[in-house]
Amino acid sequence: MTTVENTGIRTGDRRAAGGGIAATMTKALAEGTPSAGGHLVPVEVSDDIMRQVRARSAVMRAGPRVVQVKKELDVTSIASGSTAYYVAENAAIPVSEQTFAQQALLRPKELAALVPISNRLLRDAAQSPDVESVIRSDMSEVLALRADLAFLRGTGTGNEPLGIRNVVGLTPAPSLGSNGRTPTFDDLMDVVAAMRAQNAPFMRPGWIFHPRLLSTLEKVKDSTGRYLRDAGLLTFDELGGGGTLLGFRFWTTTQIPINVTTGTSTDTTEIYFSSDWEECWVGEEQSLEIEVSGEASYDSGGGVWVSAFQNRQHLFRAVTTHDIALRRPQFFSVMTGVRP
Repeated sequence: MTTVENTGIRTGDRRAAGGGIAATMTKALAEGTPSAGGHLVPVEVSDDIMRQVRARSAVMRAGPRVVQVKKELDVTSIASGSTAYYVAENAAIPVSEQTFAQQALLRPKELAALVPISNRLLRDAAQSPDVESVIRSDMSEVLALRADLAFLRGTGTGNEPLGIRNVVGLTPAPSLGSNGRTPTFDDLMDVVAAMRAQNAPFMRPGWIFHPRLLSTLEKVKDSTGRYLRDAGLLTFDELGGGGTLLGFRFWTTTQIPINVTTGTSTDTTEIYFSSDWEECWVGEEQSLEIEVSGEASYDSGGGVWVSAFQNRQHLFRAVTTHDIALRRPQFFSVMTGVRP
């Protein structure tokens, strides 16, 4: 007697499909194939929006002195002091006097961002996620980081502030050679020693550098051959955002580049040190302000103007006005050519 397997598939179908169950499965509806039923299952969207990973703002964490400035802040200084003399008994003391100078220290500059968004998106995404809150938060962070970059490395040209890196009169840091190199324990100590030679007060001292430097510093040894971390001369949190170096606080930021060309090297960076960050003045004419308009117009590029009202949009505009200056530049030092 011949036994016939009851598979629910006719013999002709088995032959056409190659004779196997795996082959027949391609004919079934499936969620993984859009045209085979996947379109019927909606995609779930998280209520959270993954924000862009950005650098940490460092200068404001270091504790500069923030002053309110309208148009301009000028500082008066003693250009030349009085003179002291050794004199004979009953002899007249020569007369001397001070001379004064005045120069502009802070002239606030505007930093701004503009984002158009459709009214429909604002309505439909008003709850989960709240797109308006996301836009405001993102713009606030972008402006803060752009200001941090200008405070550190601004060129002072156009409408950009002059950053610490480019200020005249900084205390020179040890040279790391024409092509740069890895700093040693002695190099770091020389930075601090040079600041002491300036009669620096060390009221609020600290370092700012790229977090890449931490892996370099972990391999630096002190004068007794101990790694800085083992000697307690280097401490930092698990994120590498801050800690202490040689007993002074530091803050890290990826705003500082690590691909600066120094001679034949293309992987150098910079280390900033100040004996007193309160000598860094940030003049603020207008703190961050975010305004929204559904009636304004904007230039979308190339002189093409768009009416937000006509196109059913809203414009988000973020503006802050500030400047930075070093009241006594000799209390600041920037080491360049730092290689990993």
